[in-house]
Amino acid sequence: MSEFSFPSFPTHGPDVPKLKPWHPIENIVSGNPTHKIYIVSDAPGGKFECGMYECTPGKFVIDSYYVDAYEFSHLLEGRVTASDLEGNSRTYGPGDTFVTPQGFKGFWEVHETVRKVFCIRYA
Repeated sequence: MSEFSFPSFPTHGPDVPKLKPWHPIENIVSGNPTHKIYIVSDAPGGKFECGMYECTPGKFVIDSYYVDAYEFSHLLEGRVTASDLEGNSRTYGPGDTFVTPQGFKGFWEVHETVRKVFCIRYA
């Protein structure tokens, strides 16, 4: 008999998973942003992953990450403004949920350290 299990993790409290430093952020426009990540589920074939992400203040270009990916995000802490190349923007804060569409190119400006839960589906 197999044990029923859904991958999960707490988002608040003493048992929140420790996030690990991720690769250096490229194409920084301002500040000195760094980010950390915790992957709770990475599906076979690399088509889906989810976990927790944290990024410190700064602004950087997003131009290749979403070429083949859609991302669902739910902000737990902090504030970030996403702007496209045409200058359209939206600011998100704690409790906000949004989807970054495949093909997105633009900027992320982190105003206050952001912590979010994410799910990414690769095309």
